[in-house]
Amino acid sequence: MSSSSFGFVCMWSRGIQVQTSRSVVTLTGSQWSLLLGPALLLTSDNIKQQLGSAALDSIHEYRLSSWLGQQEDMHRIVLYQSDSTLTPWTQRCIRQADCILIVGLGEQEPTVGELERMLENTAVRAQKQLILLHREDGPLPSRTVEWLNMRSWCSAHLHLRCPRRVFSRRSLPKLKEMYERVFQKPPDRHSDFSRLARVLTGNSVALVLGGGGARLFDQKATEVTSFPS
Repeated sequence: MSSSSFGFVCMWSRGIQVQTSRSVVTLTGSQWSLLLGPALLLTSDNIKQQLGSAALDSIHEYRLSSWLGQQEDMHRIVLYQSDSTLTPWTQRCIRQADCILIVGLGEQEPTVGELERMLENTAVRAQKQLILLHREDGPLPSRTVEWLNMRSWCSAHLHLRCPRRVFSRRSLPKLKEMYERVFQKPPDRHSDFSRLARVLTGNSVALVLGGGGARLFDQKATEVTSFPS
């Protein structure tokens, strides 16, 4: 992978609905592409569509490795969506990753899934970060320490406020139709998905001030300049 390219893997904690996982990777991939440059989302399904139904068989290992290398050269961001179980594609995703994103629902129990347990002893070189999803009209995040205590291999965590559509139970064709409409609008650089893109690629900006007067200045400055994190 070139020095200007990043490989990320989305893995799902227990309890994530299929529709929610599709919404998350669709939103993340599109925001990253618009904000940071060429981005590509790869799943086992679109790999098979591109390279044939047997593309993930071990006999085609060299061909798949070469093709993935080409994609990483062509795109600044490559987002790999793992399967929900330990398939050959999931193992490939882990090997390719610079950073593994473990995505969970903040409102659910912080139980560790089978794939997560495997990460404790594998993918040593890859960073592992916990991403907790929350409904934008829901309560404030809580029990974060419980999630982290059960995942000592995670080096960092982020909370994301998600619009209602992320939790939609629409079919895949309906989801695609909905996001085609969503992406006709300019990306919201203040959304939490945009913030996630900046944080993970080292493009976030922070302003640190101290004292009561500084806090007031901080609030006014961010209101005037629309300062993104």
